[in-house]
Amino acid sequence: MKSKQLVFIIISVLITLTATFALEVEAVGSWDTQSRAYAVDVSGDIACIADYQGGLVIVDISDPERPRGIAQLNIPGFACGLAISGENVYVSSLEVGIYVVDLSNPRQPNIIGSIQTQGGANEVAISGDFAYVAAMAGGLRVINIENPRDLREVDWVGTREVAREVYISGEYAYVACNQGGLDVVDISDPENVRVVGNYDSPGNGFGITVNGQYAYLADYDAGLKVINVEDPEEPELEAALNIPQLVWGVTYAYSHVFVANHSNDLRVFDASDPGNLELVSIGQTVDVAIDVVVQDNYVYVADHEGGLRIFEITGIGLNIAPNEIDFERVAVDGRSERDITVSNHIGEEFEILRVDVDGEYFSIDFQAPEFIEPNAEIEIPVIFAPEESGNFEGTITVFSDDPRNEELTVAVSGSGVGPIISVMGRDIEFGRVTVGQSLQDDVLIRNRGLNNLIISDVNIEGQYFSTDFQDGLVIEPGGRHEMIVSFSPEEDGNFSAEISITSNDQDGDVVALDVSGMGFNGICFETPGSTHDLCVRDDMIFLADGRSGLQIVDIHDPYNPELVGELDLPGEVFGLEIHDDFAYLAIGISGFQIVDISDLANPEAIGRFDSPGSAQDITVRGDYAYIADEDGGLRVVDVFDPTRPAEVASLETPGIARGIHIEGQNVFLAIDVRGLMVVDISDPETPVAVGNYNTPGWTYDVEVRGNFAYLADERRGLRILNIENIEDMVEVGFCVTGQNAYGLQLDGNYAYIADGDGGLVVIDIINPAEPQSIRSWATPDVCRNVCTTDVWAVVATSEVGMIIYDISEYVPHPEIFVDAARIDFGRVLPGDLQEETIRLSNIGDLNLTIREMNTNGDFFSIAFDEPIILEPGSEHEVTVTFAPQDVGVFNCELAVLSDDPLHREVIVSLCGFNSRELTVSLIEGWNMISINVSPTREFYLEDNDDGPDVEMMFEQLRIDEENHHVILVKDEFGRFYNPEFGFSNIPHWNLTNGYLVNVDQDLEAVWTGVDIPADTDIPLETGWNIAAYFPQFDLDASQPDFYVISPIIENVIIAKDR
Repeated sequence: MKSKQLVFIIISVLITLTATFALEVEAVGSWDTQSRAYAVDVSGDIACIADYQGGLVIVDISDPERPRGIAQLNIPGFACGLAISGENVYVSSLEVGIYVVDLSNPRQPNIIGSIQTQGGANEVAISGDFAYVAAMAGGLRVINIENPRDLREVDWVGTREVAREVYISGEYAYVACNQGGLDVVDISDPENVRVVGNYDSPGNGFGITVNGQYAYLADYDAGLKVINVEDPEEPELEAALNIPQLVWGVTYAYSHVFVANHSNDLRVFDASDPGNLELVSIGQTVDVAIDVVVQDNYVYVADHEGGLRIFEITGIGLNIAPNEIDFERVAVDGRSERDITVSNHIGEEFEILRVDVDGEYFSIDFQAPEFIEPNAEIEIPVIFAPEESGNFEGTITVFSDDPRNEELTVAVSGSGVGPIISVMGRDIEFGRVTVGQSLQDDVLIRNRGLNNLIISDVNIEGQYFSTDFQDGLVIEPGGRHEMIVSFSPEEDGNFSAEISITSNDQDGDVVALDVSGMGFNGICFETPGSTHDLCVRDDMIFLADGRSGLQIVDIHDPYNPELVGELDLPGEVFGLEIHDDFAYLAIGISGFQIVDISDLANPEAIGRFDSPGSAQDITVRGDYAYIADEDGGLRVVDVFDPTRPAEVASLETPGIARGIHIEGQNVFLAIDVRGLMVVDISDPETPVAVGNYNTPGWTYDVEVRGNFAYLADERRGLRILNIENIEDMVEVGFCVTGQNAYGLQLDGNYAYIADGDGGLVVIDIINPAEPQSIRSWATPDVCRNVCTTDVWAVVATSEVGMIIYDISEYVPHPEIFVDAARIDFGRVLPGDLQEETIRLSNIGDLNLTIREMNTNGDFFSIAFDEPIILEPGSEHEVTVTFAPQDVGVFNCELAVLSDDPLHREVIVSLCGFNSRELTVSLIEGWNMISINVSPTREFYLEDNDDGPDVEMMFEQLRIDEENHHVILVKDEFGRFYNPEFGFSNIPHWNLTNGYLVNVDQDLEAVWTGVDIPADTDIPLETGWNIAAYFPQFDLDASQPDFYVISPIIENVIIAKDR
């Protein structure tokens, strides 16, 4: 009931409510009125609406979801406000005053009294026998309503501005004033009212409600103001809340503020902390929400042209929060606790009768019954303690005597979590790894569970893969471990393995990951394009590099190939041949290009012929170039003038011409699906087809040797034909390579096949009738063609470009062996010389030529005048001489250069030294000495290279086994050597230090060694130092410049001699 009156009930215990349950509103019903609803009040099952021009509308709200209009009464003027009191409703008419309507029979309301008020009437509030009217410009009017049929004004008071709404709280009326904010009026004597306080707000006061010491002012265009009215005479702003659009009406209920807003909505704010209102719910209205009132668990809104809107409130009485609890992940044998909060949002006490738990591993820590007071809350601890892994669900049901909420249910759920293994990077692709080397990658193993993860086993099924796993690996919850996986191929080829990781994972899963890699024995040279073909001349490789044109690579050092020239060309280069100083290139649909390669660093395109098809391969004989032109067949081009190539003949082929080879007077064409075609070119300008043989596969390349043709027949591998009778060729042997034979090269007793994804395949063809595959090398991508030079096979691949393989085991070649990698001449005195011999052997299959031998250091020489030729199995000795002319240690390299293709240069290290004798005179008694030569190895212990041995340094002064001229030797730290007792704790002779030596008579000591440079650094430590003296001349340390010690003079405390 909207009585606009607040009655205080004081109790002995103050209860502070901390909202744990969010009150919410939801639209459930509505009733459209004829005009515009400006105000609403409710009482029991009746809602009264001030419907402006439509007068008073009465609605049955016994079923809030289905309200029904039951009566309508015309009110003179414009009905804009009302208040129900008892069986009467007091309606304010904007331009007239107050009308009293009898509601004893709601279906037949009638006016029983009225009074005209100065300024009209915008709103009205009832308190006791008085009605308080917000009379616009007429201020606040006080009407005696003791007799509703005889209303009498008993007093009035002017407000600062237009009075729009009034709210009664205790002995004060709070008036919302347009442009005047809030006026506080003392109504303790209704017949003598007076304004006692004011708060001037920036907006326009349209609505007002009060709870306790706070007034809530609907400030229209300035939002909502919370005003502290604890001292009614000094109202103070507590908080200001910016609300979109215009705020019309406001009411307070259940510790919440309900705001009617111009933006077509009802806004609800948690007001448990009035200084910090929190928006908790929004209900949408149809039109401008102007007035709002709360009864029980429903909100009634005057919705202007939307009529009456009804919203249900959830969250009053006993409420439980949260509605569900997800414990999420809890460790097996662990425990997690959460609280359920039961709150009382209504002004009466309730009893919690019992709490039931349904669900495995869920429990509560609570004893019922227990009472919950108004505006209070209690917490019920809920426990989840899983004993196994899995997902669990249950319910917690709270039974109470709240008639609205006899059973409050909370859904509970959680997961028992043990150890959970997670492997990042399930598959590892190592790519190519050189045989004999190792590549590592890491597998990240994580424990995403909540118990310790124990890795009990890591098993590998496959060759050349390993891990660093050690038994007993434990990973804590949330932890990680990087397991190193290594690939160490011992042979070339593609390898794969499965690594299985076994653990105590809660699901018992064995995690498997796939690893793979290529054992690689080649030397890669990456090109910018996609290489199709290649050929060799001397130490140069010429590459048909697809759309990147011609690439020229120097391989005189096969381990370090180097690009020396390149040329961009139109189209895509598929094939090439080198003839004299020219490269002839098949460039697909762009035809045929001639390139001058006389300057390898600067190749130059000089002539081009545009063939009708797509040039795939080319060969040259004399003044003619022969082109395999795909569907353009065979093209014969005169290249006598390389700058002006001209076609002189052509011949149609039965299929796509891919490869070409010349042998004698015949051209052999690889014709795709039609095998081999032979053309007589004895007259190049009149080529004649003389034979063909249809192979089972797709023929890509052809080579001829003697009476046999060798075909690269794609999936059908190598096919060998007897071509003794061109008109009746027959297949005599074949060898399936495994993938796609695209190109081939014959060398010695072997055919080298470019086998696509199968890499490079070596086939023994010594018996053409029974060719045998004996070796293969994996390539990282598609192997398209191959050529050989010396002991190297060079292949063209689709992505890398060029790869070089060592095929020395299949190719006869010379091989050098030098019997010494290092020669140490030791000590050689000035003027002397020493000779050593090295033995050179040929352990290869062909003659070996030693082209040159030289040294690159002083005082070493070699007896070599002219090249030496060694037959297989023979050897030759060469004398190397060391004749030092100076004192010191000398090193150099002897280079042996030969035609061994694998070891073109062999290096032998040479070293020797020349020393001098240092004589030190000692006098009887104490001497301070150091030496400026580094003694020879005879003064060193075998296991100590830090410095000479002290005892051995003075062994020359021993008289006999029992007697010694040395009495004592001391270093700067006080350590000493005493020959009499055979004791020494000096670890070694430090050449940068001096020593104190006590001898029994005058004598000399001699040490042989290499000079220590005079400018050698001498480390000094804090305190006393005995510094060595390296120069062979006097140094000046006299004042005032100190000279030799001047660089450290600032740090010197005292310097003295013995």
